[in-house]
Amino acid sequence: MSTSLLSRDKIAVTATSLFVYPPGVTISIGPTIPKGGVFMRVILKILAAPFVVVLTLTVPFLTFVFCYAAAVLYVVSGIGVLLSAALFITGQTLGGGVFLFLAFLLSPFGLSAIAEWITDRLSDLNYSLCNFITS
Repeated sequence: MSTSLLSRDKIAVTATSLFVYPPGVTISIGPTIPKGGVFMRVILKILAAPFVVVLTLTVPFLTFVFCYAAAVLYVVSGIGVLLSAALFITGQTLGGGVFLFLAFLLSPFGLSAIAEWITDRLSDLNYSLCNFITS
């Protein structure tokens, strides 16, 4: 029985024998890694899991703390506006302007809005990582 080797045939040599494969057959030597980046996605999912745990615990805590801090800052902001009005009446415009600016920072449009934006982005990141892990 004679076999002719064509240039399109693949040849694999092992320690004990010689194999000739026809075209269209893939030769795999060693462990195979699935195509399409599945192996990399599994690694990234394993790496993302601790971040999901940390974000799941910290986002509700930060939301709780910022909620109560905002309530205190609203009161302090109101006191700051009253003090700035008193400073404007007494003629100290620079001090009144500084207190008014600080009252704005402590109002719902200042630091509270920035803190709310940060917690919303952290929550979005947490949901995105959860969806990535479960996909």
